[in-house]
Amino acid sequence: MKLMRFSLFLIIALPIVTLGQQISSVTTLHDSIEETSGLIYLNHKLITHNDSGGEAALYEIDSISGNVVRKVFISNAKNTDWEDICYD
Repeated sequence: MKLMRFSLFLIIALPIVTLGQQISSVTTLHDSIEETSGLIYLNHKLITHNDSGGEAALYEIDSISGNVVRKVFISNAKNTDWEDICYD
């Protein structure tokens, strides 16, 4: 009986929950960002990096156009499977 109630709950609730999860594309990213892996929003700026095999660099992105506004090279690093970005 509990399984039947839970199944009925899922049948009713799941479509309602998924309706609130709609996303839409705002822009496309510049070609220099081939495989963005980490992303932060810092001081009203989007900052990302490529996952691996690219330059050891951080890219500041215009959130409206998707263009790279600034590129910061990290001279003492190698881009080998970068997965995330954070700040403290």
